[in-house]
Order: sequence, then structure tokens, then C-alpha cells
Amino acid sequence: MTMLRSSGEDLALLSPQETDVLLLLIQGHLNKEIAFRLHLRESAVKKRIGGMLQNLGLPNRTALAVFALSRPEILRREAVSIRPARLTLASGPLLAL
Repeated sequence: MTMLRSSGEDLALLSPQETDVLLLLIQGHLNKEIAFRLHLRESAVKKRIGGMLQNLGLPNRTALAVFALSRPEILRREAVSIRPARLTLASGPLLAL
């Protein structure tokens, strides 16, 4: 595992798309949900998470979430392309949030 760099260097390693994935990950969304919200395939989400883990030298998605939550500058970033969530009932979609 590599050593983490300073916050500014860490942020430079994240693309806007990775930041979007990270913002949803720290909200507790599953890869499938992240993929839906970002108009991606689930495999693309897995690849982005794996890339962030490797670039930041972190062992797993929990460590990645802790990393993000410890850096307020990440949390202040605007999400670029997140689709609104939908509330659903057994009968189907209710409304968009």
C-alpha cells in the first residue's frame, strides 16, 4: 500500500467522474445504484472505484469512504451528472426527488 499524499494531491488524482462515484459511495449506495444514478454500467463503477483505491493506496471501499469523509473539500464538490433518485412502490415509480 502506498502512502497517502496531502489533500491537494489526493484531490488532483480524482477525475470529476470519480468524484461523482465517491459522493454516492459515501452516501451508502451500492455499485448498481451508483451506475443507475450516473448513467453508467455497473462494471464502469467497479472500475472507477478500483482505480481510486489504487491511486490513493487504499485497501477497500470502506477506507475510501473514510478517506472522503475526512476531507471536506471533496464533500464540497458539486456532483456533475447524478440522476435524481426515484421513490418506488410495489406498483411502480411514485415520483422523482
